Amino acid sequence: MATIYEDEINELKNELIIAKGRKYCYSCCKYAFEGVCLGCGSDDLMTELAGVGRDWHFSISDLIDGYDMDVSEVTFDEFREEFLLSLDESYPPTEFMGLFIDASYMWEEHINDDSEIHAMIDGYYTDGTIVEINSKWYRTDDLITALKNEIASAELQTA
Repeated sequence: MATIYEDEINELKNELIIAKGRKYCYSCCKYAFEGVCLGCGSDDLMTELAGVGRDWHFSISDLIDGYDMDVSEVTFDEFREEFLLSLDESYPPTEFMGLFIDASYMWEEHINDDSEIHAMIDGYYTDGTIVEINSKWYRTDDLITALKNEIASAELQTA
């Protein structure tokens, strides 16, 4: 099930391909500047993206890797740290024999079950906070911003 954010990301991906791509005829090995190959008349053209390659269809991960976008994968350890921070923000330290013990410490020492972290990740995915691309997690806002920045840079280069 695609979220509204995944639809927006796909639209931005397509916009970036149009902004940065050049049409290429695979049969003639020539660029087709008018959308039709002048050599053979074909309109079944590939798109060439510098740094990415030539293809009929590019995935978002092709663009992230090919353009070295300013977007970072969110690792499980980062989710874990976020979860522990949320525990400390939600529950005040507990006093035990004159010592104050944080909720995150108690969780790590006595529970340490990753199922809560997986539930948090699932919640982030469901509400659109993160997207999964080729088994990697990205913050939706960061990815959308990176795509918009790439589109803007392509528009500046052509202006």
